[in-house]
Amino acid sequence: MRFPAEAIRVIIMGRDKKSLAEQYQSDTIRKFENAAVQRFRDAEVLAENGRRLAAIYLYGYSVEMLLKAACCRLDGIPVNHGIDLETMKRLKSKPETNRRLQGGGQQAFIVENLHDIGGWAQLMVAELMLQRPQSDRGELRRIVIAVEEIRRRWSPEMRYRPTDPSEADLREVREAAGRLRTDIEKIMSK
Repeated sequence: MRFPAEAIRVIIMGRDKKSLAEQYQSDTIRKFENAAVQRFRDAEVLAENGRRLAAIYLYGYSVEMLLKAACCRLDGIPVNHGIDLETMKRLKSKPETNRRLQGGGQQAFIVENLHDIGGWAQLMVAELMLQRPQSDRGELRRIVIAVEEIRRRWSPEMRYRPTDPSEADLREVREAAGRLRTDIEKIMSK
């Protein structure tokens, strides 16, 4: 006799319990920022316990979430409004920002894919320069440099590699992620 999937779920989990996957709701800026802090803390624990690859992997994801949250804020999305995949894809392309940049003689940005931290950083900096012309160029430059330091050592695909990064790689990513977190919080609070 075959049981329907719902009956099996109720037997295993109970009538009022939701699976972990069912508990996920749409992302919001606030959730992205909170998740970024959690992943950063997870990375710190992994780093302290010699799990360098896993630590670098989570530092990279924390940076990705911070950059995406900043781009969403700059796009005017309310902090508790749902953000779905289509929103992220729209932000990724931002043709109106590129037109404004090129019209002003500046270089356009390209976000290659949804995990492209270099592209998200370029978008964030471009939006800041367009929306807040008084932005401190030194702060913006530090963000780009920190992201580049991380990007050289991180990619979503690294989770499939059995490599063991050096202590120096971990230190560089850890320090860059910490600086980036501080700089983005400071800039976005203005």
